Amino acid sequence: MFAAIASWLSPAWVVAFEEAPWQKLKQPAKGFTILMFTFFLSTLVYFVTMHPHMGILYDPWQYFTSIAPPYWEQFADTVSGNFHVSWIMCCTVVVWLVETIWERYPFNLIKNNWGRRFACFFGIIGIAMAMHFFFYFAQELTFGEAIRGTRRGFAPDWRWLHVGEMAIFMLVPALFLNFYFGNWPRKFSMPVNVTIRTLITIVASILLYIVYYKTSHLFLGTQKGISHPQQFPMIPMIWLVNLMLVQHWFMDNWPGWKMVPKTAEELEADHAAQQAQIDDIKPTPNFGVGLGAGTVMGVAFFFITVWALPFFYQSIDLIK
Repeated sequence: MFAAIASWLSPAWVVAFEEAPWQKLKQPAKGFTILMFTFFLSTLVYFVTMHPHMGILYDPWQYFTSIAPPYWEQFADTVSGNFHVSWIMCCTVVVWLVETIWERYPFNLIKNNWGRRFACFFGIIGIAMAMHFFFYFAQELTFGEAIRGTRRGFAPDWRWLHVGEMAIFMLVPALFLNFYFGNWPRKFSMPVNVTIRTLITIVASILLYIVYYKTSHLFLGTQKGISHPQQFPMIPMIWLVNLMLVQHWFMDNWPGWKMVPKTAEELEADHAAQQAQIDDIKPTPNFGVGLGAGTVMGVAFFFITVWALPFFYQSIDLIK
């Protein structure tokens, strides 16, 4: 769990806070400083979120060394730390979405440095929380209402864990689109590009979800079933993400691509082109119309999804 917290905070400090206030330090001082600071933050988050969970793993509960029962029991309808696992994994996924297919939009429109950094950091948490609760609600619509005291698919603790698993399914196509398709498309304005990439990622993640549960028992040696204890899709998805990161970062996408280092002029031209896209986004009347239309479409998307989820769940048989 500590690693999950670090997988959110470590990249978040680079993406959201832009390595500030140590961005001008040279390596390895900069990297070591950020490592130690995010380790300290991860420790605090761990004690706030997961330590109470560890305290109830003993009989009797450790009332004098942890908060027992955990403070989230009444709200989350469970004493399990999976409630925190889910939103933290959503934060990890959103950090990568912001950095890759969203190109830090819309936070990169904020000119004030520290305003942009704080907005991005807490914006990531806000988006993750929205994803966190929506995915739980989606399970209520499809699987039925959770029942405390049961196990597997109807248990609230499994439902919260599955929220994090559903989020991880979004991370794989987002990174694939960024690493191997050059963040396609790029020819439109930044908001349009981001919207198209997000839609592609959502559709691809749904297809990946279906394919995984239909076929994982054939090549991973797991039992059939969405909530079977052997079914823990977060692990193979993270393995796949790790392989993609290794190939992209350390192998330059070889053997599919041949590394051709860009010159300083080409890098500067890419930076200038991206900045020009950001500068083109200004608060004009059309921009206001776009925001209004986006809000209406977002609300409509929510209600259409709420209406459609039970129908699609009944129509698609994942497990036969």
